[in-house]
Amino acid sequence: KKEVEESKKVEEQIVSVEQESIYSVGEGILYVDTDLSYKLVHISKSSFSLVLDERLRIIQVDGNDIKRWRVYESSSSEHTPETVGFSLNKNEKLLVVELKFAVVNNYKFSISMELDFKETSVRGMNFPVIWCLDVVREKAIYLVETRSNVEVEEESTRGVIPIDINEISSQIVSQSSNILFAYKTLFPKNVNMTVNITKHQDTDVLITSIKKCVYEITCTDDGQYLHLMRMSVRNTQTQYLRAKLPQNSSLWSTVVRSNAIKPAIDAKGRVMIPLEKSHGNVEQEPFVVELLFCVQGKAMKKRGNFNLELAIIDIPVHILLLKLYLPRHFFYEFSGSIRRIAYFSVDELLGNEIVNVDDLMCCGLFESNAVSALNAPPPKLISQQIQQVQQARPIANDAVPRVKAGVIPVLVDFPRVGREYRFQRLFVNQEAQNIKVKCVPQKKVSCKMC
Repeated sequence: KKEVEESKKVEEQIVSVEQESIYSVGEGILYVDTDLSYKLVHISKSSFSLVLDERLRIIQVDGNDIKRWRVYESSSSEHTPETVGFSLNKNEKLLVVELKFAVVNNYKFSISMELDFKETSVRGMNFPVIWCLDVVREKAIYLVETRSNVEVEEESTRGVIPIDINEISSQIVSQSSNILFAYKTLFPKNVNMTVNITKHQDTDVLITSIKKCVYEITCTDDGQYLHLMRMSVRNTQTQYLRAKLPQNSSLWSTVVRSNAIKPAIDAKGRVMIPLEKSHGNVEQEPFVVELLFCVQGKAMKKRGNFNLELAIIDIPVHILLLKLYLPRHFFYEFSGSIRRIAYFSVDELLGNEIVNVDDLMCCGLFESNAVSALNAPPPKLISQQIQQVQQARPIANDAVPRVKAGVIPVLVDFPRVGREYRFQRLFVNQEAQNIKVKCVPQKKVSCKMC
């Protein structure tokens, strides 16, 4: 009986801990997130003590049933060996986490900390470490990652062993975005990790782009050119899209995501269209921006030349698709900065826009394969719809809609009347584009479709 009683008294009390720390290097700041997992054998504890680097600033301590946590500085009058049971060095401070009641078996909590740099680039930076008091065994894993465009270079290490990412638990790996180095140790008190942190100069990047621009121009005999720009835009930060319109232009309507938007004019006379931000962090969803304006030119005579200038956008355009509608009673020759083609290399739809089926027919998207010539008349299938559009009265000088500044414009339908010609250009970056048209009267022919 005496031997059994003595064996119970001599039961070994074991406190072990595993810590996983993530060092996130930013611009002028170091974030340290540490998870601590205590394992208690034949013992209960109501408080845990840890030694920290004095440079660390504790942001938060999270855990179940935490009553309070206190920090004892080495220079504080509250800190004595009798109160905390440990003597601190000058570059150390003590964190004591107190619980509402004693726990047995296992306990976990986490600490969020920060350390400020004096400069964004630091040579010989020593990472702060944490080690626990009153434990028999302590295992630590350290991960180093970056949160911005800084370069971290390992200078020297002591007391740690480099490890592969596969040796780390998937839970902690999922919390890290860009792991550079990984280490482990059984003696965190003796660890020293020194790195060089370099902040390089930032460079300009593209924050807004136009994936596709469908540009349509309808020309009338009396010299009025109606321009419609439909653009598929991806945007992260740009506030306005700026458009320089040709001379003698009058703005009719601006639309963003199918909603009429009130535009503005900057000091250079460019139209400013307010932009929204693309939805989604990974796949930024494009949205449609429309710009409608009318240009007053010279009336078309029996023969002659005229020049069509396009609006200049301050955002790069990946591909420009131009559709030109001209009166049918002329022959035309074209020159300029945009190449004429028979068919577009890509479709004309812009993302999730809603398209009227009649508009698609008038645009020629439903043309049959038998009609392949550039100047071919529309097929019989849509001749009735085309005739209805052709009966629409042309835009006259006295029919220009009334305009007013400072109000939201109305939605205006774009008439597509005449023979269609197609042009295409890749990569337009704030460049002036134009098409020179030479017209010659068309001889009368006996054609039912003309």
